[in-house]
Amino acid sequence: MAPVRIATRSNAEPREIVKVITPYSDILILAERQNAREPLETKLENREFSTAAVLFSDRTRELYPIRYDLDALDMAQTGLITLNGTVEVPDDVSMDPELASVTIPVFLYDPEAPCELPARSSNPVRDSQLLLAQDSSFGDLQEALKYNDQTYLYCDDGIALEVPLTWDVSSVIFGTPGTYRIHGIPDLPKGIILSDEFSSFTCDIIIQDTGVFSLTPPIFDGISFFTCWAKPTPQLDKLHRHYAIGNDGKWQEDTSGKFMQIAAYDTQLMSVIYVEDFLFKVPYYFQLEYDGECSNILKVYITEDDVYYDLIEGDRDGGDRGEQTPPTVTLPPEQPDDTPPLGTTRPEGTIPPETRPEETLPEEADPEKTYPAGQESTSRNGSSSGASLSALPEAEPSVKTTE
Repeated sequence: MAPVRIATRSNAEPREIVKVITPYSDILILAERQNAREPLETKLENREFSTAAVLFSDRTRELYPIRYDLDALDMAQTGLITLNGTVEVPDDVSMDPELASVTIPVFLYDPEAPCELPARSSNPVRDSQLLLAQDSSFGDLQEALKYNDQTYLYCDDGIALEVPLTWDVSSVIFGTPGTYRIHGIPDLPKGIILSDEFSSFTCDIIIQDTGVFSLTPPIFDGISFFTCWAKPTPQLDKLHRHYAIGNDGKWQEDTSGKFMQIAAYDTQLMSVIYVEDFLFKVPYYFQLEYDGECSNILKVYITEDDVYYDLIEGDRDGGDRGEQTPPTVTLPPEQPDDTPPLGTTRPEGTIPPETRPEETLPEEADPEKTYPAGQESTSRNGSSSGASLSALPEAEPSVKTTE
């Protein structure tokens, strides 16, 4: 058998780079002009700024260093400038020279010659809604807000800047159940300003009486929603999940828990995936029962473009929840697979208007009463994509959430 020749680095065809990935090349670096070199050198030593991922023609990837030319940076000017860099690759690798060029935005500020860079938009805060028990403290709220302690601002051309947020919580009345809206104040570096079209950062703080089984407004993430409650419900086997489809639909119990999902490690949170199985323009009702006590009812209504919800006290006729008994349950037939019995035809009937539970909305907060975000303790909270809420037409549920 003839010997097989194995190519070596000296005689093999060079590997070709077809793409260079520098995910931090749009992150703005800030420095004061008078002593900019040292902080810039320190920043560029960080791996996220000094490393590029390259994609080869054979779909493999490797990491290579980036060398920046600080000597060519004009430190005499102020404002937004560009720092140039080059991806350094081995001799046995081929790459278009244009792919090797990397730029990173730098904002040089001089207090003696002030300059400005407007931020026009931002990421939403991670948690647009947080749940606290009635006996929670100021420290509990600080802990709950720890994931809302920073955000990214965006300038023109996709340039991003990470800034801390300070939350004004003076409107929250601990010990009094209700919903309180608080506002986040970005800590802006010198020279960074907010444009006129910039919207504020908000977060709703829901204070609940732990003796009342009450579901929070749902948080939608594009494929599912979740709701939580402050009342302790530690025993999963005592939680019963009920749902109904359509205005005249019968209550059914989700005995498998695969539709209305409650994890054993967090028995005060329920999630429902709606992206595939929900029927459009058909109301879905959800209610939980724990050890004989029923929660309020969550109504969810989905169209091709929007998601709506309503929270209803008592049964679907608007009765007093305190006087009701657990809903009459119709157990679904055995299913050949794990898909919950969501129905195959659209129920008939119109969607009646319903009244949204009253909320305690705060007055305008005093901006001087703030505290630094990021301090820690414990609380219940829920993640969010920052959905906004607005009123709906009378014939539909009373709250719309835009994903």
